[in-house]
Amino acid sequence: MTISRREVLSEELLSWTGVTVNPHRFGGIEFLYGGKEIGHLHGDHLVDLLLPKSKRDDVVATGLANPHHMFPHSGWVSIHLKSERDMTHAIELLRFKYEYLMKKRYMVPALKKKQAAKSSSRLFLFRSSDVYGNHGATRKNVNADDL
Repeated sequence: MTISRREVLSEELLSWTGVTVNPHRFGGIEFLYGGKEIGHLHGDHLVDLLLPKSKRDDVVATGLANPHHMFPHSGWVSIHLKSERDMTHAIELLRFKYEYLMKKRYMVPALKKKQAAKSSSRLFLFRSSDVYGNHGATRKNVNADDL
């Protein structure tokens, strides 16, 4: 019995930590990580995924994927699964997107935490004349570490 491309892709992607599968709004199935789409599969033959623009341009230029079948000027690409080579390329690109989402998911909260700590360490010092009447007074921006 032959295993379908859909089954092969599903088995591979669902073996990655945190990946889930849902019905896709335009038909087929979508693979998600942290609530974000890795890519989706139409039937047994067409994978679509959104890549960062520079990566999208590289994979189209090298022939690993085609511009998206409906939105050719976007960051989306399409991979027609006609051969084992196409399957390999699809899995490689889906893995790239998965790792991209993993990094983004863990980097963004760390960056937000760092920015929050930085902004909470800033104080605004005013002279008493600022409160009771501005007589040419200026606000001074000071880091808490400088006090």
